[in-house]
Amino acid sequence: MSKQALSFSLLFLQCFAFICTGADSTVNINFSGLLQGLNSVSPPSPTPTSTLPPSLTQVNCDLAIVGAGVAGTHTAHFLADLLGDRICVFEAENQVGGRTQDGTGPNGETVPLGAIRVMESQHDILDLASTLGIELQFAPFQSTRILSRGILTDSQLSLKQQAFQSIKDNLTENDYWDQLRFSPKRQQASRYLNFKDYIREVIGNEQYNFLFSVYRFRGDLQNIDTRGYLDFLDEEWDVCCEAHYPVRGMSQFAKKFAERATQKGVRFFLNDAVTAINQNGDNITLTTQKHKVEAKRVVITATIDKVALLQGGVAKAIQEDPHFKALQPVVTVSINHIWPRRWWEEAPLFPTARRAWTSDNCLNFIEIPVHRSGIAENRTRTVYDDGLCSQQWAQILESQPLSLINERLVKMLRDIYPDVEIPLPTATYHKVWKAAWVFMNPNVPYTVRDVERWALRPLNDTRVHLVGENYIPRRASWIDGAVKSSWNFLEGFFELRKPNTTRTASKRSAERPPLSSTRA
Repeated sequence: MSKQALSFSLLFLQCFAFICTGADSTVNINFSGLLQGLNSVSPPSPTPTSTLPPSLTQVNCDLAIVGAGVAGTHTAHFLADLLGDRICVFEAENQVGGRTQDGTGPNGETVPLGAIRVMESQHDILDLASTLGIELQFAPFQSTRILSRGILTDSQLSLKQQAFQSIKDNLTENDYWDQLRFSPKRQQASRYLNFKDYIREVIGNEQYNFLFSVYRFRGDLQNIDTRGYLDFLDEEWDVCCEAHYPVRGMSQFAKKFAERATQKGVRFFLNDAVTAINQNGDNITLTTQKHKVEAKRVVITATIDKVALLQGGVAKAIQEDPHFKALQPVVTVSINHIWPRRWWEEAPLFPTARRAWTSDNCLNFIEIPVHRSGIAENRTRTVYDDGLCSQQWAQILESQPLSLINERLVKMLRDIYPDVEIPLPTATYHKVWKAAWVFMNPNVPYTVRDVERWALRPLNDTRVHLVGENYIPRRASWIDGAVKSSWNFLEGFFELRKPNTTRTASKRSAERPPLSSTRA
């Protein structure tokens, strides 16, 4: 076996050992020697200011925005009429979009790397799509394959009866979530080590394992703050029920914001990462890879992993603030494929299933498009992992050839689709988000609203602001947090008012679909 194949196999053996022994078990396997040099993914060191080119181009702005994701472009768009070319937006990558970034396939296919959809109850986002001229395609969710403890089924009830026979209650996934949200023990959330400990106390150990098996966002069920997560869940619970998919991907929001802002004079600087932020008298100085920027006000929309790498006095003051340290980044990995044919349509078992999740291997969650344009493109989101194996995936994607990765992925897919002959993919697109979103570290002395308020004035200074999904733990999925955080800033410091929605409340079915099915 080659050295690359051995490293790959050992990484997955490590992950597989964790999964197969159960979420509550301890794995006593020493991989340190075998995986030396592969057990951690170290972030790149920040560029020291002393090594920057001596002659940077000077740029002056009234407002400098760090990051051109949804939060940054939304903010620039809504201030463009007021400030125009006095706004500068700096983005490290060669495109706008942030966590809504989409790839482009060999035949022009849209390959979502991050956010995918908008839910029918997200009226503000739907209104934005209408205003920006973004075409949405409605498509209802279809059935799901679940593989857990060796049981393959399309029903949570069937899984519970076959794989969790010691559970004698007749409760559903949503029933358990209701118990967690409304338990009297929530009032003593700080008593528990973390959210996992709280779950086990409120609903039981095996019930926790069942929830772990049927809920695809498994990173949520681990070492995070109980109070903060339940506050987030209160927001997320109202995100329901049918999904709408932008035809050219969720990146259309940031692209349209940027396009309209540019037409009004806003200046965008792509491939120009900010490396340092300092105070300079009444101004804030940004050092980028290409520019020295003097700004009267700075909005930082970069995620916390990127902020943690910044140099300079302003950046260091933010990094050392206990509110910043209270935030826990969630590493998320997305691996997407384009296939020579829609092999999933050939499955005789559960033929309508277009989503699958498993706790038996590191695929974690698979999504097959259900909207017209997605179906026609023969693509899948083959891996979406937010904690079960995300660190291992980050290592593998950094160190192993895609050909080897795809061979192993096909083998894992066959665990969930044993009734189909699965070909190798024709194209692969992947992204590691080191802080796709954040939760709170266990038992921090702050609420999610405390962090939200702090982020608007992290230095007790009206010139520096943190805006974006990472800085508003009280938010729902996808771009909801980015838009809410941007409006908090726009309303608080420029007295702009969010347009009132003309939409009526969503009509809900008599029984809410499982949270694992509707969460975006």
